[in-house]
Amino acid sequence: MYWTLYGLLFVIPVIVFAVFGLYLVRKSSYSKLFVDHHDVAGFTFGIIGVVYAVLLGFIVVTVQERFNQAHQSSEMEGNTLSELYRDAAVFSPDKKAEIGL
Repeated sequence: MYWTLYGLLFVIPVIVFAVFGLYLVRKSSYSKLFVDHHDVAGFTFGIIGVVYAVLLGFIVVTVQERFNQAHQSSEMEGNTLSELYRDAAVFSPDKKAEIGL
């Protein structure tokens, strides 16, 4: 719950700052000034988009690998506990209580 709140408290001010910065740039300069730079801006946005997509892909793969590792760890712990429970059946009741079963 807290990470969502902290995320929103970080993301919303950044978005407001970016929109406000865009507003200031648009108001302080002439739109005809930007016409000469549309070709460069298009390639720049394309490169930024590709870099973002590659980084996002790496993040997705890393998160999926960590999820799989966590799943394997929890499955192994569950199997170990079930084997312990099964193996504890041969012990006397006082030893079972000592183990916690």
